[in-house]
Amino acid sequence: MDKQLRENTAKEHVRAIKHFWENASQHHIAHITVSDIREYLSFYVKKRTRKTYNNVLCSLRRYFRDYLKLSHLVEFFEFADIDYIPPIAPTDQEVRIFYAHLPTLRLKAMFLLLATSGRRPHEVLELQRQDIDWNSRILKPTKSNPTKKVYFSFFNDECEGVLKEYFETRTDDDARIFTTNINHIDKAFKKVSNGISVKITPKDLRLWFACKMADLGVQDRYVDAFCGRVPKSVLARHYTDYSPQRLKRIYDRANLKVLS
Repeated sequence: MDKQLRENTAKEHVRAIKHFWENASQHHIAHITVSDIREYLSFYVKKRTRKTYNNVLCSLRRYFRDYLKLSHLVEFFEFADIDYIPPIAPTDQEVRIFYAHLPTLRLKAMFLLLATSGRRPHEVLELQRQDIDWNSRILKPTKSNPTKKVYFSFFNDECEGVLKEYFETRTDDDARIFTTNINHIDKAFKKVSNGISVKITPKDLRLWFACKMADLGVQDRYVDAFCGRVPKSVLARHYTDYSPQRLKRIYDRANLKVLS
């Protein structure tokens, strides 16, 4: 709470710290040394990716520096440089093929909401029924996110039809739109990917959305707004109208389609 971390981020830090203590040669904080942390991190240097190493080091810094106030234990460790690899978005045909092989209505509804809103997977999973304005097809997240800026976002008529069909199958009174978690969704997407020649993750749909909207002539500042990214330029940050009415007009004018 004090660090204003997203819930999933906090849980990831907790898991990393638990794993550290399970594998530490010393089991009392008073006996932990820089060498112990170096030995633990050496496994990630040799056996894991640089990104994983950085994630673990970030958790250790949060724990020893910010929580225990023992910054001297972690201040010498630097984050690894990660080579930039330009992303490649799925093609329109790949998106349609993948969608056709999704086995459940829930997965199809989530797929379309991700692909037409530009939302992050965890943001879609946090959405509740009350966050949907069906009249305007607007997503109005009510759950606060301290680390990410969330603007209004939208979904198209294709998504609307499948979402309503999905809700008709629901017999529970859960307030969430999707009663599942990110691990289940990742596994479901991976299972579909393994069965066909098309490989798509939930995160890839956000990339596809951004690229598609750019192809349809939407300015970067509005694509960033749809995706919940903070505007980069002074003009975009301070001199652009991000009202839901304007964003809705821009979204509708783009006429984004997934299935046709």
